[in-house]
Amino acid sequence: MKILQLIDTLNPGGAERMAVNYANSLIDFGQESFLVTTREEGGFTKLLNKEVKFFFLKREKIFDKKGILNFKKYLYQHDIDIVHAHGTSWFFAVLCKLTGSKFKLIWHNHYGASKGMSLSKKKLLILFSRFFDGIISVNQELKEWADDLLKARKSISLVNFVLGGEDRRLKNNTGLNVVCIANLKPVKNHKFLLEACDLVSKEIKISLHLIGQEFGDDYSIEMNKEFNRRSYVKFHGPLLNPGPILNKMQVGVLSSNSEGMPMVILEYGIAGIPVVSTDVGACRNILGENANIVASGDVKGMAIAIRDYLINSDRAEKDSREFQERVLDKFSAQSVIPDYLQFCKNL
Repeated sequence: MKILQLIDTLNPGGAERMAVNYANSLIDFGQESFLVTTREEGGFTKLLNKEVKFFFLKREKIFDKKGILNFKKYLYQHDIDIVHAHGTSWFFAVLCKLTGSKFKLIWHNHYGASKGMSLSKKKLLILFSRFFDGIISVNQELKEWADDLLKARKSISLVNFVLGGEDRRLKNNTGLNVVCIANLKPVKNHKFLLEACDLVSKEIKISLHLIGQEFGDDYSIEMNKEFNRRSYVKFHGPLLNPGPILNKMQVGVLSSNSEGMPMVILEYGIAGIPVVSTDVGACRNILGENANIVASGDVKGMAIAIRDYLINSDRAEKDSREFQERVLDKFSAQSVIPDYLQFCKNL
């Protein structure tokens, strides 16, 4: 069974990380593995296992005849059985199906905001979902939404997972460092986080480290201005390996308005950092009792939650250690890939 991961780019992001994780994990499970990007290559290509066969289509427009023909040729040459399309790349895969390519198509829905998509996008998704042989949703709520609305033959909810990890103890670190890994998009709600950290910084001398991709749009420009106004903020941009920074952090924050199952929480967990998160998507189910969870938009609540971990090192150590163990137990490739392979076989 040959499975190909399809995604628009491998620029740093949660869905992109999962496409890489699936491709790499299939190698570990003795499978031949393929990954194709349509629009850009992206920095995460450097994270691919050398045994993963990578191909960049150089698609330049939505209906790119050359890109479709190149993809169809690649599928035929490598005898691909299943195309696992992440995020919006499903549309390109459907176009290939419509022009005669024979393969099973899985759509992987990573985004909690899918339920709130525009009517036009929703109609298009419903129309073409009959070409989906399977849908993977990152939480049960999204699975139920897909089952009710879309026309795929099979559906499953599979958690995201992390690879690797290291054992670290919070008490070995010094400083009052807070980190947030999130691309500069409105849904990530950086302004909310900044307002909360403004309150914390009036009592405690903190450093806020922000990691993520900026896009040159109005939101990115506005946020950069906000970052520059605050001496305690350092914006690092996108990082392929945030590990060295995470190892110096005391608190990891997710401040989003909406999520599916955010990879960043698992990255905080594997690094042994206590987590403060808004109560969105699957966050509460992932974190269990080992985190501070606040309502989205509750600035004072977010500030209290961050401050709590910064001044209460014993609780921070306990929650971070227990959550790290939870991630290693429940959110690893070893716990997900067997179910994934069985789902693929049953299509």
